[in-house]
Amino acid sequence: MIVVIHEVRFMDIIILVPCCDQEVTITARDILRGVLHRKETNDKVLVGCPNCSTALAMDQQMPTDTPLFEKWVKDNSEDENWLPCVPFLDERIGAEPNGSDVVGGKTLYRSGEGGPLMTRSAYMVQFGIDPEKALAKNPSMGGKPKNLG
Repeated sequence: MIVVIHEVRFMDIIILVPCCDQEVTITARDILRGVLHRKETNDKVLVGCPNCSTALAMDQQMPTDTPLFEKWVKDNSEDENWLPCVPFLDERIGAEPNGSDVVGGKTLYRSGEGGPLMTRSAYMVQFGIDPEKALAKNPSMGGKPKNLG
């Protein structure tokens, strides 16, 4: 899939995630969301791993025009370190999301240790976890458990 916004195109990319050692597809939509929320993430493009929910930081030098982005993905996809995991700033179980609320039409997330509700981007910066993907995998939060074997 290719997502276009104001003539900026991103494409789905297939990568091997260093955190869970799984090959996954990062969607063009997730890349676009990361680009749009750069102001909230210290100018980092953060995307969540669909397998383990770890926040991944895309290269700061990632181009945002179509031909250069496609070339950049191809040139960097052989480099094992081009999409690093965001280090956990809080390794306790409290970093796992414990639910969400919709406020003014925007979904805000609550950490396991409580505290204020946070946007998805702010949560990814603070805890290194994509709360949307983590909640979707948590059976106690209505998510579907991962089938093993």
